[in-house]
Amino acid sequence: MNSILVLLYHGVTDQSAGKLNNLRNYNKKHLNKNTFEKQIESINKSCEVISIDKLVHYWNTNYEIKKPTVVITFDDGFRNNYSIAK
Repeated sequence: MNSILVLLYHGVTDQSAGKLNNLRNYNKKHLNKNTFEKQIESINKSCEVISIDKLVHYWNTNYEIKKPTVVITFDDGFRNNYSIAK
């Protein structure tokens, strides 16, 4: 039986150091855009990426997961979640 992995990102930046869309990169939790893209490419090659809604559906229906499955989430509403990590 496979399982579902939920990945939690804080933010993604296309700037290499310190600032993010005029906001500080708090605690350096924002991932560099190139690193994020490489991670997503790797995940897409070996896993099914699903939405939170589909995760809930799978849970409620005891859906049999046939291959490794991933949900990608962000914990804050930073603009970069939409503008960079689309």
